Amino acid sequence: IMFMAEESSFLVGYAAAHKTEANHVGIVLGLESPTMNRFTNGYRAGIAYGAAELGKEITIDYAVAEAFDDSAKGRAMAQKMYTDGADIVYQVAGDTGKGIIEAAKEMDKWVIGVDLDQSALAPDHVICSGRKNVGTAVYEISKRVQAGENLGGTTLYMGLKEGGAGIATTGNLLGDEILGKVSEVEQKITSGDIKVPYDAAGLAAFLGAL
Repeated sequence: IMFMAEESSFLVGYAAAHKTEANHVGIVLGLESPTMNRFTNGYRAGIAYGAAELGKEITIDYAVAEAFDDSAKGRAMAQKMYTDGADIVYQVAGDTGKGIIEAAKEMDKWVIGVDLDQSALAPDHVICSGRKNVGTAVYEISKRVQAGENLGGTTLYMGLKEGGAGIATTGNLLGDEILGKVSEVEQKITSGDIKVPYDAAGLAAFLGAL
């Protein structure tokens, strides 16, 4: 099962575009790879879509930690982004990201969680989280296998439409207006009106069409 992380990342990027007051955001990746780059490309596309909607320019800082288990490094990288002017950072770095969340708390900034609802780690600072719905995926695939489908040797892609990706907004730090807009964009993705890019070529084409 391949989770279409670009779709959940598009939603959190779109939310960040509407939430940022500095018009300056960031993303810290644990490692670069085709799978991890889905997060980056979706996030950049979502920010660009929101920025175009609002008629503004948004600066995006980008960094790669080269580790998923170094919270101190994550904290330092986030501190630099916040010091440089970003007010929202998307952490896509596993346990390294816990340091990013700590930095947001210490510096009174905002942060976006990943894979699951991370609001409990910093209720006043995690504005949303891009979710990977592993439980839903396992349940749906199990049902299909039990029904007699032969899924061995196949790769299945699960995004918003299939229930494999989503966004958590516990605490409503985004506010009702932004949440409403995020919901509308989510519907456009599931209906196919917005095709979220997952690689560099797709991102370039998406940005060129805005």
